[in-house]
Amino acid sequence: MLCAMCVSIFQTRGSDVSDVVRGKHHGSIEDVETAAEQGCYLCSELILDYEYEEGENPSGTVLSFELELARMIVSPRGRLGLLSFESADGRLSSATYEIVYTANLQTPQGYHLYLEQVKSDLDKQPWRVRCDGFPASTDPVSESTGDLSVLKTARDWLDCCLVTHASCGRTTAASDPQWYPKRLLDLSSEVRQHIVLTEQEIIHEPYATLSHCWGPNPSICCLTAENMDGYRQDIPNDVLTNSFRDAIAAARMLKIRYIWIDSLCILQSGMGSQEDWQEHAVAMRRVYSNALVNIAAARAESGADGLFASRPDALLRPCHVQWGWPIKRRDGVDKRFWTIRKSGRHESHSIRTLPLYTRGWVVQERFLAPRVLHFASDRIFWECAELSLVEESFPHGFQDSCPEYKTIVQWPFSTTEITLEASAVRNDSDLQASSSDPTWALWQGMLNEYTRCDLSFPDKDMFVAISGIAERFGSSFNHEYVAGFFRQHLPFDLLWQNKGERSETYRAPSWSWASIDGGVQFAVEDCPYCDVCCNRLATVKDAFVELVNVDNIYGAVKGAELVMTGYLLPCEIQAVATTGTGLRQKVAIFPHLAHDKLFDHAPQPDDPLRQSTSTIFGEADIDDEEDSLRGFAVVGQFTAWAIPIIELKIAPDNSYAKHWGLLVKKKSCGKYERLGIYRVKEWVMAKMLEEKACIEQDVCLV
Repeated sequence: MLCAMCVSIFQTRGSDVSDVVRGKHHGSIEDVETAAEQGCYLCSELILDYEYEEGENPSGTVLSFELELARMIVSPRGRLGLLSFESADGRLSSATYEIVYTANLQTPQGYHLYLEQVKSDLDKQPWRVRCDGFPASTDPVSESTGDLSVLKTARDWLDCCLVTHASCGRTTAASDPQWYPKRLLDLSSEVRQHIVLTEQEIIHEPYATLSHCWGPNPSICCLTAENMDGYRQDIPNDVLTNSFRDAIAAARMLKIRYIWIDSLCILQSGMGSQEDWQEHAVAMRRVYSNALVNIAAARAESGADGLFASRPDALLRPCHVQWGWPIKRRDGVDKRFWTIRKSGRHESHSIRTLPLYTRGWVVQERFLAPRVLHFASDRIFWECAELSLVEESFPHGFQDSCPEYKTIVQWPFSTTEITLEASAVRNDSDLQASSSDPTWALWQGMLNEYTRCDLSFPDKDMFVAISGIAERFGSSFNHEYVAGFFRQHLPFDLLWQNKGERSETYRAPSWSWASIDGGVQFAVEDCPYCDVCCNRLATVKDAFVELVNVDNIYGAVKGAELVMTGYLLPCEIQAVATTGTGLRQKVAIFPHLAHDKLFDHAPQPDDPLRQSTSTIFGEADIDDEEDSLRGFAVVGQFTAWAIPIIELKIAPDNSYAKHWGLLVKKKSCGKYERLGIYRVKEWVMAKMLEEKACIEQDVCLV
């Protein structure tokens, strides 16, 4: 529902679909607050976005709006209204809304009278909210996400998925229904819960899993060697965190007897805890992929916050309005009724910005689970292979009500379907990398997401926290896993771009994304690197990996080397500008000086050798700030080297010439460490081959 002032925005007609309508909104924040208290959807959102300190008096602040109708970027035939607000004092943030045509909405009885009454309210009661007659305006809304009616919606989603979703059925078939984790919490009693050892009990019923944040100073209850016997009898409610209690309550309301919670099902300390952890690290993929559903405490920063939250009902009710723009459907029917939704209420945006999804471990928990029930800040969301991120306000999906709408922001869900399909069609002997391979693109996107998340112990967990999902992808990529890469994607995937800092403690080779604390980015160009449009200038000859746990090929490494066959060209790097934690620099590559006898005699700035027309100039992104600040300008001996990796093989007229490679530095042992990547907007191979000094050789990267 809307207040009189907000309804009036949509009664102003533009003379053309390209018109922009601007006007004044409420004359004070007090009016916005009053309208919000009466249930106005827009004003309820606006008051949340208005930033002022407690005790301040923002009296007199005037709001204004701008409304336009634009073509949807992703659907040229569709139309999307864009509504934005601003305040005179500049304290209103994120106040942008989408207005989407809504199908199958009938004009409520008495709607014409409603509009007349709203018009009469404008002069003296612009904040007044009248019932507009839409069913969504009168349907009851639960005060908490823990209410029985909310959990009934979740159970309806689960039942629908189990009975009607063919894709979800295939993902379940791909799991092992006879396998269970080593330990589970048994919730069969309504008043207590206890640990069961699945090897000692006959279990046929499904189980749920829980994703949660431990918090910065966790004081959650944990399973230890000392309390194991007691917890097998009973885990007292008073030792459980709010998140654990809520998750157990949710599982019971979903009629799920068992739940797996990491801190209560893996030994955290005491005799045998290290071995138990290693065993579970290997089994992590099966723990989540065999679960019936993953319950996600998305809103909770720690166990104290819990899953359940109270919420204002105005934000939960779908908000519809008659909009008077002169637009006709192709079938001749006026587009009269539209749904208003804040841009930040996109399901993917609402979820991925919550505390849980800043946590690195949760990336694989979400990707591996066949279904996820998210408990967000004011509502619940559902995800599965066929129903991607639906929420209470639109339980069948926003597009079910608004068929012309397609969200621009996407957040990929399960790997199961895509890896199953890829495995069915992929020839194991065909190692050609293609940008059309959806599994490869999903793997890169997942790494982009994962490396931006936080790990409490990155040096120990960087590989392990993603080992389950790596194993899942490994079924499609022949399981040739090399320190965070699948070998068939090399050398292309070596061209990741760093947005963090290299770890001071060794946990991965310099050429692996896992050596970086912070985000990395794959496929930074418009076209992903692949054999379809790129020539390989280097190949991987051999790879050596020493594992911490030989039983987990996807786990932590003690060391790794990559032997590549390619060209090693001397270069110099000059720092020119800062970009984040690293520095974007200029690089000059000297293919004409690549002969052994010149390695120790680098040219000075006035040396004719340095001014050769064969010199190649480009840009470099250096991984480590210490290396960036030091720079690698030539003094008397080359200390930086370029290894050409790929070059576009399209547009031979040089109109779209691009070339990429690795920058490395030589170690005293004769092996090389990665410094970063470089790019050149010209054909490089032609210049290289003109120089007889350029010969292929083996280069060992560490």
